[in-house]
Amino acid sequence: MYSTYLNKIYEHSLREYPECTKLLHHYQTTSISEMSEDRIYQEICWIVYSSGFKNEIIQKYWPKITEAYFNFEIKKIIEEYPDLESGATIICKKSNFKNLNKAKWCLYNANRVSHMNENLNDSGLKAVLKTITKMDVLEIYEILPDLRRQLGLKGIGPVTIFHLLKNVGVDIFKPDIHVSRILDHIGFFKEIKSYREVYCILKQISDEMQIEVSSLDTALFVYGKNNENLKSLDYLV
Repeated sequence: MYSTYLNKIYEHSLREYPECTKLLHHYQTTSISEMSEDRIYQEICWIVYSSGFKNEIIQKYWPKITEAYFNFEIKKIIEEYPDLESGATIICKKSNFKNLNKAKWCLYNANRVSHMNENLNDSGLKAVLKTITKMDVLEIYEILPDLRRQLGLKGIGPVTIFHLLKNVGVDIFKPDIHVSRILDHIGFFKEIKSYREVYCILKQISDEMQIEVSSLDTALFVYGKNNENLKSLDYLV
């Protein structure tokens, strides 16, 4: 049953939503090796800001947020905003996105990334994430709590860590609200108690479809955000 539903959702998203094709291309061509530290930091900021908000809202404010963070140039951010409280206030004013906590977390994270890069030699942020991308995904599930502690990033929690991993090239699903709503609707969480188990089943289904887990996840995300009433799912099969 799950396979039928998910296959139909994937096909529907590809057919009906051009953004799905664009996102699939983005994730399929993402490589941590080609990402600068500033680019990785940008992804962290996107995740922090998008958590709890609709994608459309963050897209609306993102150009101004980008300006407020000097195109996410970590060195300049630290120079221009030496104090988290006052810096966050300025960012909120510049971006017109009035969420002081998210601004403070992102400023903290800029300093955290800089610290990792300067003091941990070969264990800076990019090096850590690059190592993770080479691991078997089931191994990643085992080390996730330790990884979050090692990174020490504000606003990256037990769910959004999956978002970060996907955004740096790990073939994983991110259990955000849109994906989770769909999986819950089709009965996944009645039988499956952990994200690791969900991944194993999605991996099996995506292998049958000859696509990556991250591609299936992307199609679920796009479908979910475009269909808040999931009764539409019942008409796909």
